[in-house]
Amino acid sequence: MGLFDKAKEMAVNAAGMAADAAIQKADEAKQASIEKKEEKAALKAIENSFHETRRFGDLSIDKDAQLLKIRHATAKIKKKSGALGVAGKATLAMMTAGISLAAEAAMKPQDYIVSFSDIRGYSVLQDDDEIQGGTIGAAAVGGLLLGGVGAVVGALGGKRQQKKVVNTMALRIDLNDFDMPCAIVTYISKPTKTKSNDYRKAVESMQEAMSCLDLILSARQQ
Repeated sequence: MGLFDKAKEMAVNAAGMAADAAIQKADEAKQASIEKKEEKAALKAIENSFHETRRFGDLSIDKDAQLLKIRHATAKIKKKSGALGVAGKATLAMMTAGISLAAEAAMKPQDYIVSFSDIRGYSVLQDDDEIQGGTIGAAAVGGLLLGGVGAVVGALGGKRQQKKVVNTMALRIDLNDFDMPCAIVTYISKPTKTKSNDYRKAVESMQEAMSCLDLILSARQQ
């Protein structure tokens, strides 16, 4: 076989491989589309079957079906432009670890329904601080936030800090879901004085949601 024939054979093989790759890619895209439609149909079915038995602020439960609905959930904390500094952005990235940029971009505020058994715990996020709400309870968290002019315990050193203004405050609910490892409900997204009624109302609303989560987590441990 001459050089020309070898080159021709290589060109034919390359064209065949390209055609096979294109067919495979088209098949994968078609399968992904089918799976996406099936997933949407399943989520719609769950949403239609959800019957609220009690509401806790931004959370609702279907006690009979053991389902929790998280209202206005997002994959990251909502905030006004410039509300967080460099340190705040770094902490935010750490707190939302596990969520891809694509997921963050695609995840607009929406209601999210999850089984009680898929709830791993929750945390309160306030600016650069994280409070492990699932371990000390809603009442204790609320006391920390409201007591001492918004005093909080830092996630690392347990250092008590006095805050006069809070830029962001949210409730992060950790889930057993690779597509949505945590759902976040934001209560404060702009500078808010810790002595203001807006801050107190936000904490009280969040406490109500945390009380619901405490009940679910406690029932699972029994």
